[in-house]
Amino acid sequence: MSDPSILIVGLGNALRTDDGAGILAVRGLAEAGLPERVRVAEHRGDGLALLDLWAGFDRVILCDAVAADLEPGTVISIDLTDQDPPDAPTPSSTHGLGLKESVAMARALGQLPARCLLVGVVLAELALGAHPSPPVLAAIQHATETIRAAVTRLSKE
Repeated sequence: MSDPSILIVGLGNALRTDDGAGILAVRGLAEAGLPERVRVAEHRGDGLALLDLWAGFDRVILCDAVAADLEPGTVISIDLTDQDPPDAPTPSSTHGLGLKESVAMARALGQLPARCLLVGVVLAELALGAHPSPPVLAAIQHATETIRAAVTRLSKE
């Protein structure tokens, strides 16, 4: 089978300090090279558009900045197949859904990939600016290593 089998999606906004962690992590992965059957995408928009983005993939890895009561820069992994993502660092509006709402919608519609993982980087700040905070910047390499390990694991399933 020559079709891509795993999709990695970096979420966020690289112009909002720590919110760019997911985007920066997947850019690093793409530059370093990935197996042929792995595709990388960046997503900055409405979370509901993820359903179209991951259509046709049964294994998806999402990377995003997350808000959590953990040390900034901590990298977490959540299996979205049976767990909910943490709350969004910024509230969603009636004009767009966040990751949590989009995952719930995909489950309700039967459109959640068979394997859907979230690699999250706990953020420290959200402000305008192209540079993440020091703890998040330091964690991006760890996030990329976590994603690579997940790709290896998912490739064997």
